[in-house]
Amino acid sequence: MDIEIIEENEVVFAKRGRKSNADPKTIEIFSKIKIGQLVQIKELKIDSKMGDEKTIANYKAKVSAQLRSIASAANWENVSVKWDVNGIPTVKRLAK
Repeated sequence: MDIEIIEENEVVFAKRGRKSNADPKTIEIFSKIKIGQLVQIKELKIDSKMGDEKTIANYKAKVSAQLRSIASAANWENVSVKWDVNGIPTVKRLAK
């Protein structure tokens, strides 16, 4: 095994994953939310025709990641994403 200890400034790191393409208007709305407030995004509701549990779980994970990315772009330090009984994602801005 070829191992070498180096300094961080000696490496150029590759970018991970896709670039965020969050809507600037959505980021602006999120930036106005105060700690403890919640946001529901009804257009991201789970479609009843979506299919099996795995497909739904993958959708929830994807949407949750997108919402966390938007919250981060809006300078939220902590966020909670939960799904209500109707399949609507609810985002809460948490304290530090």
